[in-house]
Amino acid sequence: MATSVVPQIADVVINIQEIIPVPAIGYGNLLIMTEQPTASATAGSAVAGQSTVATSSAPDDSIASSTGGNYKEYTSLDDVAVDYDESSATYIKAKGYFDQSNHGNYLMIVQYPKNKASDTLADFFWNGWYFAVLDNYDADVATELANMFEANAGKFLLLQVEDYKTLQTLGSQNYTIGLQHPANEPLDAGLVGSVASLTVGSQTWKFKNVAGVTPQKYNNTDFTAMKKAHVIVYFTTTGSSVGETSEGFTLSGEYIDNLHGEIWIKVEMRNRIQARLQDPTTGKISYDKVGIDILEQIVRDVLSDAWNNSIILTGTDGKGAYDTSFGTREQQSTTDILARAYNGGTFWYTRSGAIHDVTINGSVMN
Repeated sequence: MATSVVPQIADVVINIQEIIPVPAIGYGNLLIMTEQPTASATAGSAVAGQSTVATSSAPDDSIASSTGGNYKEYTSLDDVAVDYDESSATYIKAKGYFDQSNHGNYLMIVQYPKNKASDTLADFFWNGWYFAVLDNYDADVATELANMFEANAGKFLLLQVEDYKTLQTLGSQNYTIGLQHPANEPLDAGLVGSVASLTVGSQTWKFKNVAGVTPQKYNNTDFTAMKKAHVIVYFTTTGSSVGETSEGFTLSGEYIDNLHGEIWIKVEMRNRIQARLQDPTTGKISYDKVGIDILEQIVRDVLSDAWNNSIILTGTDGKGAYDTSFGTREQQSTTDILARAYNGGTFWYTRSGAIHDVTINGSVMN
């Protein structure tokens, strides 16, 4: 059971997380986890609510996992229909994602053998997706994956249940998002499709309308309890007929847009620095003031973009609340210089946050 950090091979390190050079990727792409069907399920009729594959083996063009599972990328619902019956839970989740006008360019599906969910996902954890759902909720799989996502702190797991109390055993998790909603509607996949691919930092995950999902009604006691448990529901506010998400936090109470923004900054920094290191037209980054200034400018450019995207706070001076500090060559150890390793760069920023509740006080003059 792989619930520990999944290692990466890297030249560039951001916040002590080892990384690999990767192409531009969609920060809102979704991955669906589904248990691999048994031989009897593939050969015969589908079990109600269980994913079924159109062939007796792995889907065509899929990538095999060392566990016997597999991974495949899809760009449309029609492509998903080739491998999964339209009545299957996997297809329903995929449809919920593609039904949203802002869905990402890709949807990924991982089939895992029974009891090997995290072991299988470890083979594909750093592929181009950032949000994952289960096609059918399973408490053991949910716990296993939640621990894995928390250990790696770079992607989000959405768990949709019919009773929020089911999630209480998971405790406080920064990278697991809990949702209460009837199982026959894919609120989890739909929510990712509706907001995750919009400019990171520009959106809060509260107030979001999800196409094809029915708003639910809750009494005040239950609604307050679910909010206290940091579980998201889909409902209508007083006087409105439009459905919206009740909140935008993970099970720890941390806001999704804050964490998504942090992920964006780390990934952008690693990609841009890696691209500069690999660029033959600009040459090497020298271990001196010129080279160190190049690194610092890349970091500042990312922070500036993060500010423009509302990830970073605008201070009272009208400027972004961020700064950097990069030590000189002379301040680095001889060991690091000889090893061509630069470890003297730091940065900080203040999150912009978002307004979720508004109270305005007025007065009446007689």
